[in-house]
Amino acid sequence: MNTLVFAQPVEATSSFDALLTAKEAAAFLRVSVNTLGRMEQRGLIVPYRTPGGHRRYTIAMLRSYLEGTRVQS
Repeated sequence: MNTLVFAQPVEATSSFDALLTAKEAAAFLRVSVNTLGRMEQRGLIVPYRTPGGHRRYTIAMLRSYLEGTRVQS
């Protein structure tokens, strides 16, 4: 199994959130990059786009998704 090393700290340490790549965001959510893409197609997560069209995600965005999908017991 490969170990994923984040390019930036997962926790933002200043007033702005660190931006994660699609690979990093998928690892944070524990899904595949393909699953992350399907989640975007369904409108469940809307990433920022770089000028080159690459997807970027904030930790807050990913946590919001997780909170919204949490099963209430």
